[in-house]
Amino acid sequence: MKCKTKKFTFFSLIFAQKYLFLLALLLIFISEGAIHIFQFVKGTMVELAITGNSNALRTELFKFVVLVLIIPISFYLYSKVYLRISALCVKSLREAIFDSILKRSYSQFIKHNEGRYLNAYTNQINILEISFFQGLFGFLQIVGTSIPGLFLIYTIYPPLLIVSIIGMVLAVALPELLKKKIVRLEKEAIKADENNLSLLNEFLNGIETILNFSQEKLFIRRFKASTKQYNQLRKKWFCNMAAGFDIAQLVLNIYSVASLFIVAMVVSDGILSIGDYIAVLGILFNFTDNLPYTSYYLQQFKASKENLNYINETLLYEEEAIAKDAIALSNIDNIHFDNITFSYPDNDKEILENFSLQINERGITQIQGESGKGKSTLLSLLCGYYPVDKGQIKLSDIPLQQIANLNELVTIMRQESIFFDGSLADNLTMYRPVSDEVLIQGLQRLGLTHLAKAEVLHAPLSEYSGGEARRLMVLRALLRKSEIIILDEPLANLDPESIQLLEEVLTEEDNRFLLVITHQEISIPTKLTVHM
Repeated sequence: MKCKTKKFTFFSLIFAQKYLFLLALLLIFISEGAIHIFQFVKGTMVELAITGNSNALRTELFKFVVLVLIIPISFYLYSKVYLRISALCVKSLREAIFDSILKRSYSQFIKHNEGRYLNAYTNQINILEISFFQGLFGFLQIVGTSIPGLFLIYTIYPPLLIVSIIGMVLAVALPELLKKKIVRLEKEAIKADENNLSLLNEFLNGIETILNFSQEKLFIRRFKASTKQYNQLRKKWFCNMAAGFDIAQLVLNIYSVASLFIVAMVVSDGILSIGDYIAVLGILFNFTDNLPYTSYYLQQFKASKENLNYINETLLYEEEAIAKDAIALSNIDNIHFDNITFSYPDNDKEILENFSLQINERGITQIQGESGKGKSTLLSLLCGYYPVDKGQIKLSDIPLQQIANLNELVTIMRQESIFFDGSLADNLTMYRPVSDEVLIQGLQRLGLTHLAKAEVLHAPLSEYSGGEARRLMVLRALLRKSEIIILDEPLANLDPESIQLLEEVLTEEDNRFLLVITHQEISIPTKLTVHM
């Protein structure tokens, strides 16, 4: 099998928006550079005010006003551009997840539980948006303030540059001691989040049963325990992140005090002016306000790799290998289960053992038996959802893995009634072109005459009874002109009159293989009845 996925990296996400990213860099350097120049203008204005040079003071005042306008405008534009980058990257991730779900085969889809897909599409992308994209937004601000700031410090007093670099390196390096613990906690939190969503999905699917059996308190306790586990892991993660921030803040406070002491000494020696002192003071305050976040952002970036890895693993699926000598069948002569044995992945219990069945005649084959005997599993194998452990399944004496168009040959109707957004006609045809005349005729045959009207067919979906929904699902399956139709408990939830109508319709479908799974006898003649 060949892996099919678009693997994302942070670089690939940003590179896809490279022009916007370059624009964001330009804007943040303008904004942060203007802030540092602003400190020089303030210092110069103080010196000019002391000396009484009013003409030069007016020039500096004009610069002051221009900078006051440039700083917020350029930062606003930077924010707009970067939010756009973030939105486009998130859009790419969501589209990739949705596309990968629909493009993979059903056998590949069921390798993950539903909670994983929901977790990747919602929580993990949301966390990534905060931890990486917003973190990068802040990190670029730090880069934008550090490079011009260090350059200006060098122009004022070069020895101070060495002290600044040492302080900045320590502020970044010391919090890195917590890196491994933060990454481990992120992994554990991602798994706890997936389990929590899987549990929620389980509750939503079974809410009627929970309420009917008055077990609300039990399930609330289970959900609270799951949520508590996730919250505790997130709390530990945030505590470690805060510890890294506090370490950086402490280092930078010590650096600021040392730097100010050095500057004060050289000012007193007459090496620097009061204006230079004010400028350095402003630059140092800007550093201490922003640089503690450096370690915080870097740790977020490392932790967010786990979120992106999780998304990439969810995106990953294997393309079903088609044999080089694969054949596209137009019709089927027989169905043969040849001595097959099967157990589900990660389960040693054999659901089917040395099972054989030959179906040679078109028409109804009834597969009857108690729950848990492997009826539905048998037909999942016929759809190619799982490989058998032993034996072979053949259509027209051709092994399943050598059939190129298996999905076109088999239509399956499960016990659950599934409706999609759209009209009744959309749901019956699955958005394929089928005339209203054919749909109306099919509805009438199944005793659904009140729905057999053009205005009803093309109106939004209504509420249907259980029996109506089952018959609509049967009609959807029959409208697809495939060689094999699998109907899982089609008579469930039907009244006697509806059962009779449906049985008559199924009897007429003698031009294809109709495999009907039931736990009870059906009253119409069948070509073959299999007891499991």
